[in-house]
Amino acid sequence: MARPAPNALDYIAYRVVAAALMVFTSLQFVAFFVLVYAAYRVMPHRGQNWLLVVASYYFYAAWD
Repeated sequence: MARPAPNALDYIAYRVVAAALMVFTSLQFVAFFVLVYAAYRVMPHRGQNWLLVVASYYFYAAWD
């Protein structure tokens, strides 16, 4: 079965999803990194571990 040609809505949906992805070269990642690093520096050791777990889950969920 032949695949239908993409239309304007498909392109817009693709661009919205692509804009939501967090990649290392985006300003979204810089803001994420600064916030996580600042929170990491002021938390006790046990809190730092949990922060890194939660932040990594968020990062990988935003990436894929």
